[in-house]
Amino acid sequence: MSTFAGIKNLEGGDANSITEALLDFLQECKLCPKRCIGLVNDGCNTMCGKNHSLLTKFREHNPNIVFVKCVCHSIQLCSSYAMRVLPRNVEYQISQTYAWFSHSTLRQQNYKELHETINVGEAPLKILQLSDTRWLAVSACLNRVLDQ
Repeated sequence: MSTFAGIKNLEGGDANSITEALLDFLQECKLCPKRCIGLVNDGCNTMCGKNHSLLTKFREHNPNIVFVKCVCHSIQLCSSYAMRVLPRNVEYQISQTYAWFSHSTLRQQNYKELHETINVGEAPLKILQLSDTRWLAVSACLNRVLDQ
């Protein structure tokens, strides 16, 4: 079972500040750092770098802690790198297609009429917006444009 334990304001974004905040939070919750079994984060140097990071500082309190990179973030990075092999104009075309139709009711109506004429009364699906941070959304957006 997973649950949200809480949130803590940070004084800074460096390894010392993050470690101090984490240890304070664990103490407030009456949890012992030595009993923690894993630490999961996005993999940036501040969080898991080999010299001075949250991970290295936390290992001073629990040398047996297991580090796991966030699976969702890792998949996001992989898909982002994979997108680099596509021509840049594909991403541009997807974002501009959404922008063209999303800001004009008249364009949406004209497109709907054309689509229904070509596809014998079938209503078009909505053109999806491309996310700036989630590259996995490119597939859904691209498939929608191609399907339409």
